[in-house]
Amino acid sequence: MIIAGGGTGGHLFPGLAVAEALAATGSTDIRFVGSVGGIEARVIPKTRFPFTALPISGLRGRGLRGALTFAFQLPVAVLRAWRILGEFRPHLVLGLGGYGSVPVVAAAWLRGIASILLEQNAHPGMSNRLLAYLAKCVCTTFDSSNRFFSAGKSVLTGNPVRQLESDEKPLPNHFTIFAFGGSQGARSINRAMADATPTLAAELPELRILHQTGAGDVEWVTAKYREIGAAAEVVPFVHEMGKAYGRADLVVCRAGATTLAELMALGKPAILIPYPHAADDHQRANAEVQVRRSAAKMILDKDLNGATLAAAVLELARDRTRLAAMGAAARSLAVPDAVDRVAAVCRQVAGETV
Repeated sequence: MIIAGGGTGGHLFPGLAVAEALAATGSTDIRFVGSVGGIEARVIPKTRFPFTALPISGLRGRGLRGALTFAFQLPVAVLRAWRILGEFRPHLVLGLGGYGSVPVVAAAWLRGIASILLEQNAHPGMSNRLLAYLAKCVCTTFDSSNRFFSAGKSVLTGNPVRQLESDEKPLPNHFTIFAFGGSQGARSINRAMADATPTLAAELPELRILHQTGAGDVEWVTAKYREIGAAAEVVPFVHEMGKAYGRADLVVCRAGATTLAELMALGKPAILIPYPHAADDHQRANAEVQVRRSAAKMILDKDLNGATLAAAVLELARDRTRLAAMGAAARSLAVPDAVDRVAAVCRQVAGETV
């Protein structure tokens, strides 16, 4: 089996969860293929799975130059993927979405190899909307995304989540916020958290902050918290997300589909700030699902500042009953066996080709 794509952790980690589940049976030989510049090129070589990089880069948000670069790279990447498929001879390709999956799924179709797509978002990305015509089926996370695919093509499985369970629990007599903006951080969240903290620290003496800033902002955010005198731990990247989630009474974060799946799996209440430049504004669509189910609050990035964030945090911190209800609502939305569901679809489709 080849697992293709990535680009972001939101695309990659569900695929890694499926790979771990299938590999645990000892009956599946798995290789990852993705972009040389995507997160997969950094993460997968540290796992037990082999990785092959393709010379392909993202299209969206890069204007005409990005479109021309992608158009130039795509035939070369498809040819390289064709050769990889010929050498590895997989029974199945699992496409994770994102630009890194395009050449591999296209080459699989040309070779007559079955492919399955994972769609994590309420509003599917452009890559998966196009690749769905070539794929056997699409494993979806939200009912609302099924309308983007032809009848009978989608299977509602939920979004596979990596193992995150931890012995860490919220500390008694503390109120801990875990703030992060994805693997690279988010400057608007970093600024708003720093600006909100003087008010929060004055109103919540029990306040504790764990803040993943990304590498670019770690120094000034650390200095800001030190100046305020806040009890804060600032890191560029969190390697053990399960422990970080476990400690949190409240999470402040973006609304990527995989982040939401993790919040649901662990039953964590959250203030969601959708990334405003996400393709087709899909993070806002993701967040709205959570808000409608009373599992989260949402602040749009354009409305985000220290005052709005502080007000939202204080509203929840002062109503622990509501906070607990939000966590319970989040957990009720989880699909605990999503990994097993996707793995079952993979086995079924692969079995039809053997």
